[in-house]
Amino acid sequence: MAVPARKEQVPFEGTSSYATDYGPKRAEPMDSVPMPAAAQPLPFEGASTYTTEFVAMKGDRAEVPYTPQAAVKVPFEGNTEYDREFSAKRAEPMAPAPVPAAKESLPFDGHSTYKDDFGPKQGDRADVAYTPVTREHIPFEGSSRYQEDYIAKQGERYEYAGAPPVAAKLPFEGQTSYSTDFVPKQAEAHETMAVPARK
Repeated sequence: MAVPARKEQVPFEGTSSYATDYGPKRAEPMDSVPMPAAAQPLPFEGASTYTTEFVAMKGDRAEVPYTPQAAVKVPFEGNTEYDREFSAKRAEPMAPAPVPAAKESLPFDGHSTYKDDFGPKQGDRADVAYTPVTREHIPFEGSSRYQEDYIAKQGERYEYAGAPPVAAKLPFEGQTSYSTDFVPKQAEAHETMAVPARK
């Protein structure tokens, strides 16, 4: 059986609906939006239910500030049922158990069916050691239906347009309802209540 010659790969020069309908597109650059100036925080001067209903109270100021003393660990000297019923016990000393001497390993000189029925066997020695033959990689030169029915195709080459430009991160200068309706608030300062001296 004759081996057919390999078909030469020819570039594809035909037309397709993809190449006909496709047109490269490129996004237009966008102008940067100016960022509005940040609003300066102002103190809260409005009214709230907290400031309306809250009545500040002032206690007596202690002349000496309260300083808790660290608890001192005192031994327990009371009487408990455990102390009354418990009597200390002491175990008697025990002599160490003797360790038996290790038995000396001796060869087996007895009788067994294995030794009676077993006969040592020896095979013939080969003159030359066996060496596996390494197979040489040979290219396939036969015929297959894949090679007969396959037709190499190649599309038209398109030039790389490059990645689109990355938009630069600019501060936001627009106007939002949050910045329009938001009024900064600040809580009023209150006096610190002193802790009375412990009697």
